[in-house]
Amino acid sequence: MSKLNKLVGIEIAVALVLVALCVAGRLVWHPAHVAPVAATALFAGFFFRSRWLALAVPLTAMLLSDMAIGFYSPMIMAAVYLSLCFPIALRRFLRAEVTLGRLIGCSLASSMVLFVVSNAAVWQFGGLYEHHAAGLVQCFTNALPFFRNTLAGDLMWTAILFSAHGIIAYTLGDRGNLVTGKYAYSYQRIR
Repeated sequence: MSKLNKLVGIEIAVALVLVALCVAGRLVWHPAHVAPVAATALFAGFFFRSRWLALAVPLTAMLLSDMAIGFYSPMIMAAVYLSLCFPIALRRFLRAEVTLGRLIGCSLASSMVLFVVSNAAVWQFGGLYEHHAAGLVQCFTNALPFFRNTLAGDLMWTAILFSAHGIIAYTLGDRGNLVTGKYAYSYQRIR
């Protein structure tokens, strides 16, 4: 088997594992808004060579789990799905150098984008709040307890995913690509 075929096989396997993790993370009981989807999007942007595959992972997981959970307002769903594309846009920043500060910053930025975009959509399209400044403030105020969980969950899942990646890469002997290098993921030296 050629090196390229092995890399493609690894990417497909990782993509399937990440989708399964996200679906399970949304379907199995968990504290409200503590799910691995945003952290998985961040990791997918870092890990996969293709932006399209990186985008497909969290969006596929959301679609599959929403099929089981139930769909909701199409405009709010679109806002949530669009928000999950943001962590993938951080791929260049993370690929340049993975540090604890960068991981925390990217995770927090992803959480905040999801919070702002999704709650703005709830205010605009949900029908729960008046369409004026006081209604917007009330919407964001009511969402703050969920945001706390989102921050904690995203930080926790980011730590889990990137730590697992580091442990696997280190175990496979690719210590040079863990924090810097042209290639985002460390499975390049598979023979």
